[in-house]
Amino acid sequence: MYLRYPRAIEDFLSEIEPKYNSVLTRLRSSAIDDECVFVVAGFVAYILVCSPGGMRLRAAPMKPILTEMARRLDRLGRIPKAPESLGGESMTDLLESGAVNIEIDEKYPQALGIGAIHEHILRFGNFGWDILFNPFPELSFFTSDYPIAIEDAEARFIMNKIVPLAPDLAVRIRPDRKPLPETKDFSFPNFRSAFTTLRRSAIGEINAKIVRCAETTVFYRDEDQATVDFVKRHSNYRIESRTERIADGERLILMAAERIARIDEGGNSGRAPSKEGRETMVLPAPNIGHVPAAVFPVAKPAARATRGGQT
Repeated sequence: MYLRYPRAIEDFLSEIEPKYNSVLTRLRSSAIDDECVFVVAGFVAYILVCSPGGMRLRAAPMKPILTEMARRLDRLGRIPKAPESLGGESMTDLLESGAVNIEIDEKYPQALGIGAIHEHILRFGNFGWDILFNPFPELSFFTSDYPIAIEDAEARFIMNKIVPLAPDLAVRIRPDRKPLPETKDFSFPNFRSAFTTLRRSAIGEINAKIVRCAETTVFYRDEDQATVDFVKRHSNYRIESRTERIADGERLILMAAERIARIDEGGNSGRAPSKEGRETMVLPAPNIGHVPAAVFPVAKPAARATRGGQT
């Protein structure tokens, strides 16, 4: 609907899928080159943009941004009041009362992501990576319908991403705030990597994160009671996007962040149903991840009469 070329993602995947297995073979040999980086980064970008969980998380920040834009346009007199048959209220009043609700078609942020998918590859490919080896054949990595697990990074509003690539192989991508290099030829000049063989306890911790960050479905190789119990113990979570309002001088910043959210059996948070059909509640732990922010100018008090007020 939103793409000029509907098969753009299929053409993109033709660059990724045929090379995937050979890339895993090279990674298992601790050999990594530009093609390995491109294929793995492309796989992660595809999940981020096109999976149901990725589409939901990319759509979530748009709603508060559009709501804030509607309120500002209303204050400037750019949006007419509703007809008398609908109460004659302003857009701001309609939004606050719930009579009007802004909904985002998830296909729209998906289309934006597909159009920028090579930029995602450039970003992922110029971050630091940990290639994680699992030496325990009886304890494989899980995967899911949204296999991008998140964990705290050193900087606020940034989260590491852990992606299982195979039962014995995963990658941890460590984002940073460095600008993209001027070259756009996928040579990845800022790429750094480290190869790590994991302990048994670390594999369990990663699998717990994979389960908690899944959208609705977890996949694992060996079905036994211990595995089933493990999945059940960690399944009452998923990733949610929250938007924080930050006043910065004359600007209002809407900073969207991803957090691991617990499913609240009481259903008192008012968010969309999670994988157990219940509502979600954000955990107190500061599991914050980085997504783009929106910045709005804040009018000074002296300008209220002519600029429409202050937020």
